[in-house]
Amino acid sequence: ALARTARGLHRTSVLRRDTRRAAEHPTRDEKLTRALRGSAVPRDAVRLTSRRVGAAVIGLRRPVIVLEETLLAELSVAELRAVLEHEDAHRRRRDPARTLLRQITAAVFFPFPFLVPLNRRLAETAEYAADEHSLRAVSPEVLARALARVASRAVPASPSPAFAERARGSLLSRRFRRLETSTRRSVMPVHRVVLAAAAAAVLAASFTPRAAAHDPAPAKEPAAAAAFDEAPRPLKTVPPVYPEPPLTMGEGGVVRLSLVVDEAGLPTEIRVVEGVDAYPELERAAVEAVKQWTFHPATADGVPVKAQIVLPVRFDPEGC
Repeated sequence: ALARTARGLHRTSVLRRDTRRAAEHPTRDEKLTRALRGSAVPRDAVRLTSRRVGAAVIGLRRPVIVLEETLLAELSVAELRAVLEHEDAHRRRRDPARTLLRQITAAVFFPFPFLVPLNRRLAETAEYAADEHSLRAVSPEVLARALARVASRAVPASPSPAFAERARGSLLSRRFRRLETSTRRSVMPVHRVVLAAAAAAVLAASFTPRAAAHDPAPAKEPAAAAAFDEAPRPLKTVPPVYPEPPLTMGEGGVVRLSLVVDEAGLPTEIRVVEGVDAYPELERAAVEAVKQWTFHPATADGVPVKAQIVLPVRFDPEGC
């Protein structure tokens, strides 16, 4: 574990040397300037890199935000602001140092397995807290779009891959579900409780048929799709036919579909990105229904463009 941590620190050092200050090219990075306007994120705390890292916070003593340069072209101004606000929350909290401390603690006190779930919960609540910070500046829909785009392309480059727990799809799914919920419980009191529990542990060890479709949230940007200013909006929706076995059993869930909405507003390239394991027929029903949808296409500078989105379709047997 300590060896992995050392390798992570080395990768972070290499990455930091390969970045440039965002302030060096303010004209070329005009979209970044617009995203930072009116925010409390200092421009000199933002670094850009050509490496495939998505978005992250690196550095122990003076943490900085690192953005992959391609994100400036792929994200809208609002999505870029969501990313910056999220990462700035990690930077202000010095989460890279916290993560390193957790990793060292877990390595030193490895005979005590109860530290594993505690560390996992700390990492999880840190992401929730950063999401809540970002929601002060953008809507849940914008943050969900930014999450899907950045998390789908990011590769961990440091001990704190900050924008998402890229390796754990389950946490990403929980974050999407929280963003779909109109009321979210504050994570900070929970975070303090978990911190206290972790400290105590270390001290002790050492001494619808209704199917409701929610607003689409764009995901990974394929080569065929373009960046956009306005997301696609459903014009015609067709509820899926609730399959008999899960309906009879009173089972439901959420199926998330990735699709490309073309310039004419038609859904193409539909695939399941998250299903209901026990009932694959729910996935098929969701796909067949969404094939019949039509959208107001995404636009960039007022012109219709292709856009990839993630569309959650909820099956609720109680809505029958």
